[in-house]
Amino acid sequence: MSRAAVNVERKDAIAWVTLSNPGKLNALALAMWRTLAETFTALDRDESLRCIIMRGDGGNFAAGADIEEFESVRATLADGMQYHNDAIANALRAIAECRHPTVAAIEGVCVGGGLE
Repeated sequence: MSRAAVNVERKDAIAWVTLSNPGKLNALALAMWRTLAETFTALDRDESLRCIIMRGDGGNFAAGADIEEFESVRATLADGMQYHNDAIANALRAIAECRHPTVAAIEGVCVGGGLE
């Protein structure tokens, strides 16, 4: 089974951001949420970039958060709030505040956090 990741590829002035966890329909693991925040923060600083295309690997966009992690990252209400604030909210904020136009190339499954 492949490791969950966020991959970035540049083609001229376009960045392709690929959610890669195809064995789980690209469910977003905690590490992926954090990587998305870091990735979009870095892409925002790139003045040569003109557009970002976000897509999923393996024919699906994203199945939301990886529920297999919920027991460990959301064990208590406080843990769940921290998980949301430290990972998900930061990633969504970085994407929303990125100055470059971002296109979601949605194919296949797109539910839960994948819709945000």
